[in-house]
Amino acid sequence: MSGLPSAVVFDMDGVIADTERVSLASFAAAGAELGVELDDGDLADLTGLSLLRVDALLRERHDVRFTFDELRDTYRGRYLAELQRGVVACPGALELLAALAREDVPVAVASSSPHNQVDIVLASTGAAPYVRAIASGDEVAATKPAPDVYLLAVERLGGPDARRTVAIEDSPAGVAAAVAAGLRCVGVRAGPSQPPLDGATAVVSSLEEVTPASLGELAAG
Repeated sequence: MSGLPSAVVFDMDGVIADTERVSLASFAAAGAELGVELDDGDLADLTGLSLLRVDALLRERHDVRFTFDELRDTYRGRYLAELQRGVVACPGALELLAALAREDVPVAVASSSPHNQVDIVLASTGAAPYVRAIASGDEVAATKPAPDVYLLAVERLGGPDARRTVAIEDSPAGVAAAVAAGLRCVGVRAGPSQPPLDGATAVVSSLEEVTPASLGELAAG
């Protein structure tokens, strides 16, 4: 393990799996069905948030007439239907996961999504065999940007050295959660329209730029 990270904890949506567009489209459709038109600014700010935080943000910005349960059920129905049609992996994700497996670097997923959605997405993309532990948003008291889901993921990996554990995230809330958990964080910012990932130790445009060795350098820095 010399020169390598102790462990790597991946966010799922937008990092392992190209689900962000599906998720945001599902939110837009659910909002329209419930009487709220979400603009591009709303949708950008929803990235990486749990449903509870999405609900709170929408109530701050819009005249909301629906209940949280109505938002949850409408969104999940649309989103799960899309997931079950199949999800593709993000560029470089499976290659990085395979490379980490060859080096015996343990991998976990820390996602704000419910556990059943995580299972569907990891199986659909082919990422499931590489993941040793999962921590999901429905298993913690507070979701991203709180550190809880990252702390649970590290615990389920057996408590690797947090100082040499690297997180990979694509949202400001996710980066904040990883940093709050004491992890170094690689931010994946695929385009200029995505929000800045302040707090990330390094920022890349794709996982195609990342190797086990580069993650090891980051962990040692």
